[in-house]
Amino acid sequence: MNHKDFIKNYLPGLTRGVYAVRLLLKVAPTYIAALLICNILSGILTSIELLLSQNFLNSLTVFLSGYITIETLLFWLISIFLASVAMSGCTYVSSCLNSLVSDKFNLYITNRILEKTTFFSMKEYDNVDLYNKIHLALEETPNRCLTLLTTLFSTVRLTTQLIGITILIANYNVLILLVCIVTSIPMLRLSNRVGKFWYTVGAERAEGLRKCNRLKELLVEYNNIKEIKLFDIGDMLKNRVVRQQTDYVNSNKHYYKKFCRLNTVYAMAQDSVSLLLKIAIIMQAVTQKLTIGAASMYISSVDSFNASFQGMLSQISTLYEQTRYLSYISDIENISVRKQEEGTPLTEKIKSIRFENVSFHYPNSHNMVLKNFSYTFETGKTYALVGMNGSGKTTLIKLLMRLYTPINGHIYVNGVDIEEISFSSLQQQISAVFQDFIRYPFNVAENIAIHDADNINDFERVKEAAVHSEATEFIDALPLGYRTTLEKEWNGGTELSGGQWQKIAIARCFYKSSSVVILDEPFSAIDSFSEEQIIKSLASDTINKMCIFVTHRFNNICLADQILVLKDAQLIENGTHAQLMATNGLYARLYHAQADAFFTLSQSEVQEE
Repeated sequence: MNHKDFIKNYLPGLTRGVYAVRLLLKVAPTYIAALLICNILSGILTSIELLLSQNFLNSLTVFLSGYITIETLLFWLISIFLASVAMSGCTYVSSCLNSLVSDKFNLYITNRILEKTTFFSMKEYDNVDLYNKIHLALEETPNRCLTLLTTLFSTVRLTTQLIGITILIANYNVLILLVCIVTSIPMLRLSNRVGKFWYTVGAERAEGLRKCNRLKELLVEYNNIKEIKLFDIGDMLKNRVVRQQTDYVNSNKHYYKKFCRLNTVYAMAQDSVSLLLKIAIIMQAVTQKLTIGAASMYISSVDSFNASFQGMLSQISTLYEQTRYLSYISDIENISVRKQEEGTPLTEKIKSIRFENVSFHYPNSHNMVLKNFSYTFETGKTYALVGMNGSGKTTLIKLLMRLYTPINGHIYVNGVDIEEISFSSLQQQISAVFQDFIRYPFNVAENIAIHDADNINDFERVKEAAVHSEATEFIDALPLGYRTTLEKEWNGGTELSGGQWQKIAIARCFYKSSSVVILDEPFSAIDSFSEEQIIKSLASDTINKMCIFVTHRFNNICLADQILVLKDAQLIENGTHAQLMATNGLYARLYHAQADAFFTLSQSEVQEE
């Protein structure tokens, strides 16, 4: 390997190693110092044990000849015992410290990654590669932390141990030392090759493993069980997981055999050289009349040197590969994100949101999902967005919330370009319920006051929000009322119906003090009477607010002040219910189609009765 190959292959590993050490020192400097001392002592004690064993054997030979008393023999034996106890103590203390540092390191890395991901925009989350990196960083971190620590300090211990043994062998015969070094290098190359291979395999399998984990979660989540049983897909999902993992197992078996053969050949070659060295030492012991203790020490030193040197090279190679996983962490941290506080703070309530010729398509796609949209939303009014699936309604909401940036055009909030406003101050003025709202594994009060879940000071405000969302009746009937934990998966948890969950989600909007309320298909599982009451509550609550809701249900849509109709990513109609019905356009056709279907259904029910 020339110097260019060395720099190309190992300099990045050295850089990552320095990065790892800096992280460890930042997380637990005292524990790291203690680990360093323990491993250095452990390495020194190995050489001391060899010297003590030499003196013991020499003393034993002299004792058997009757030239010394048993007290001298016992002195060396007790010394070996004390060195062994010290060695064991260092090992156990190191193991304990490794676990403590690993736990702290895992917590630190998890916190850093999750904290970073909270600042990612929706654009970053459209990148599949980012998901794979987050998965590897979070899933691999616990195991890699412990392995990294063990490897790092094993390298320190083995290096210290190797220095002591090298001095012993060098004092005897430098040529033997050089042979030991040369015969250990091939194992380093093999170990490095194996480590690189498994790292590449892990990166290639990241997405497949994520999918397997997702399927396993689907199989055991309470809300999924009824559909899995209804469509009888439990075996299908299970088989997909097993099939994927079986492919990995079979692939691994092939490579395990291959690397096992190579390791065996390399080890046999090294052991053969060690045997020749031991024969040479015995022959020199005879010609140079070495003591039994000295001969035994040098023979043991060859074994110890090979084990230490090979172990050290293996640990360095392993350390090199383990630190590769830190590159996922650094890659995530190096993603440039705009700080939430960056920009002009929004110091007053939102009074208007103006779209000017806004067009947009999602990352990695050229299909326009919103084209030349222009409209002004004003406070004190309720707006309904309607249209066919895929017409751009939800995309419009995402742009309004600045989850994405328009490809063309501008959005102005109170006359200021939305891109110039700090994200945090904008979000404080907006509350929303999405179609796929989150069902948090918390109690009812925390689910409603999720914005202040860690510090709910105004419990009456929680109850008031529940009243507006028509949720009080079923909440009062729960075992612990607002303190009832939701979802069956948790101890003492209670499962809610889809409509009840939607009412909880809508209560979040009423709880948060915001000037814009957004509801994206919030009534799909709620009865018509509750829907009407909720919309009326929203209308009465929007005197100083702006309310925008997306819906496909037209039974209460006439309560909206303005209705916007989208088709093929464009705004084609807008006005009041009466105005749109009078124009007899798309809105009128959709409204009549739904009304006719409802009337037909009602007539059928009457005839059946």
